[in-house]
Amino acid sequence: MGFISTLPTLASVVTINNPSFENPSVAPGGWTYGIDGWVTSGSAGVWDPSGWGFTAQNGHQIGFIGDGNGGGADGTASQTLTATLQPNSTYNLSIQVVGRKDGYNPGTAYSISLYAGSSLLTLITPVTPQPGSWTQLKTTYSTGGSLISSDPLEIVISSSAVQLDFDNVQLNVTPVPEPSTVIAGAMLLLPFGVSTLRNLRRKS
Repeated sequence: MGFISTLPTLASVVTINNPSFENPSVAPGGWTYGIDGWVTSGSAGVWDPSGWGFTAQNGHQIGFIGDGNGGGADGTASQTLTATLQPNSTYNLSIQVVGRKDGYNPGTAYSISLYAGSSLLTLITPVTPQPGSWTQLKTTYSTGGSLISSDPLEIVISSSAVQLDFDNVQLNVTPVPEPSTVIAGAMLLLPFGVSTLRNLRRKS
């Protein structure tokens, strides 16, 4: 006999190209403008922080916006994904941010957003990064039965600070059962619970 499970479903990973900014590859301590798989504007690129008092949160390289060398502060790194919104699902976006130890700290002059086409879904609340210590930031967006957009999802990282350093961007999605499905599953399981309770009473 089959029955509907009421257990939570597991999250699945939404594919992000170059989420830890390992490409293009640079020498230890080196940096370059541009990020493979991401569309960048202004002073945005990758660097290897080896020798700068901290290491990457994942892998060897991190992303940056604003080079801290007078080359410009405003910049953006964005990526349009192949995934689209799915009904009755919860999306969890996370990113790691850090402050440099030599005084180049963005404060809260940055934003990390999740879009579906031109529709803004959710924003990560910025915090002032700790010098040399990574902080994970998160935001969540949930869909219902109808969707705000059928366009691909897009992650946008922007900053107007002297330098924002970030790493390990992740997006997960978890299906959320409709209330009617949960109730139906509970009703199907109810006879099994009653039967078990009767058996325990007989044994006692």
